[in-house]
Amino acid sequence: MADPHWLQIAKTLRPGAKRKIRCCGSDASLIVSDNSKGYGAFCFRCNFKDFAPHGTFSIQQLRERRQALNAIAAGKDFSLPRDFTTDIPDSAALWFLRAGVRHDIASHYGIGYSPFLRRVIVPLYERGEYVGYIARSLDEKPRYLSKMDPQSVGLFRSDPSLRLPTAPSTGDGIRPALVIVEDVLSAIRVGRLVQLACALLGTSASVEKISQALELKPDHENNSAAIWMDGDTAGAAARRTLSRRLDLIGIPVQTIRTHRDPKAYSNREIRSILFDRQGITTDNASSVGLLQAQGHHTEDASG
Repeated sequence: MADPHWLQIAKTLRPGAKRKIRCCGSDASLIVSDNSKGYGAFCFRCNFKDFAPHGTFSIQQLRERRQALNAIAAGKDFSLPRDFTTDIPDSAALWFLRAGVRHDIASHYGIGYSPFLRRVIVPLYERGEYVGYIARSLDEKPRYLSKMDPQSVGLFRSDPSLRLPTAPSTGDGIRPALVIVEDVLSAIRVGRLVQLACALLGTSASVEKISQALELKPDHENNSAAIWMDGDTAGAAARRTLSRRLDLIGIPVQTIRTHRDPKAYSNREIRSILFDRQGITTDNASSVGLLQAQGHHTEDASG
């Protein structure tokens, strides 16, 4: 029997944490928790009460889980968690579903889940070799934990085989061939409309990351690139740094600034932002284009 909705959410909490969710009204009146005895739920409006033991999670195992989280943060092991599974609970799958990434797309990228860590796991590969993973939590902080081979550059690339049939072709001079973004889900979404989207997994724009992204680009005759960072201060700083570095090595740069992250837009909006090019300069980094995209997410982003 499937877990009730409250229990799915409780299982995403860190040990000792609580969260309010909806129950019998329009606001959050149901308190779900994860404590040493198990998962609990109580609504102070309708007095609904429920409890579920941890089952295989003993207090000792919870201690081991905390130690495992600390080990990940310390970066001692980059192999996939031993309990890695592609069976992702609905509460955890919300992370990618909200960004318009369907289950089948997530499965194609090998995205899974660790019940022990209670995090979505994104495996990372470079030149076909496994180099580590990102662990993403909905509620627990830090939201992202990662462990990678010290020899890797820390880059996530989209799969060209998942491009939509209606995606523009760079063979007719359409630019850009490469789009650089910050996060995995943005790379997956944008990658459905371009030859290649690479995520920096943050805002670090090292020379090694840039070089590998350019090497991965399928069309080596089309050297154009677009930089589409998040709309916050860190994203703006990364955008400026990337523009300068790409300009120095002679790569035509299209810089894009939007109010929301790339993954927050529909496919139609992403296509318009990248290829309609009204007010966007693609020739060089010194002539920066600005697009204030404010469209609403009105269509199925994953279509």
